[in-house]
Amino acid sequence: MWGTLKSTYNAMSQKIAAPCNVCGNDSFQGAPNFSLIGKMPKDRRPYETDDALFLLVLRTSFPKVWQWLLANDCMVCCPQSASLPQTITLEDVQTHVVTQTKIAGEYESLNNKVVTMVGAEMVTQRGYPAPRTVRVLRVDELEVPRAEVGLKGARKLKVVHLSRPFAGGVECPDEPEWMDAQLMRQFMVMMKSHPEMEPVFDDMNKYIQEFNHVAEFAAGGLDR
Repeated sequence: MWGTLKSTYNAMSQKIAAPCNVCGNDSFQGAPNFSLIGKMPKDRRPYETDDALFLLVLRTSFPKVWQWLLANDCMVCCPQSASLPQTITLEDVQTHVVTQTKIAGEYESLNNKVVTMVGAEMVTQRGYPAPRTVRVLRVDELEVPRAEVGLKGARKLKVVHLSRPFAGGVECPDEPEWMDAQLMRQFMVMMKSHPEMEPVFDDMNKYIQEFNHVAEFAAGGLDR
């Protein structure tokens, strides 16, 4: 069955180049600095949250892939937004749209790569340049309305949220305790390299100065 679906997909894959609604071409500029949040389409769906921008990229930049995966009951592996590369390509999208094979816990992507789910982790197998173990953050089952799908009836979509992509991307913590001082400094340097973040850091510095002033000079300090 999956072989038939793959043949159908491969036959139409040459036609899946769709312009991006956000940046005007067939890629998406954005994460990990989220500088394009203010430019997102106005019809952003409730499930396209800030930590799941990959779903927004998939739906708006690659609509034919989106329609195809809904029609064929595929599963989407959604890397958290902070881990995404600046440019998401068709290859990236194909890598993270999968269907289970005949082997329990094994999944094959649209571009013939294989991953396995072991407990709360997914492990890359065939087709990847290097082995990688990716943490599963949570699993959602979304109901996509019929009007959006363009098919008969609503569709259920299983989304596995990942700590990072299966290949490439940015390594980032998926739990607060993983954020040590060195990693925090690296993120700050990366974010400060973007001019549009300057007002945010200015406000943050003012708040820190006020906080320190209260702690040092106000009667009772932070206990007041």
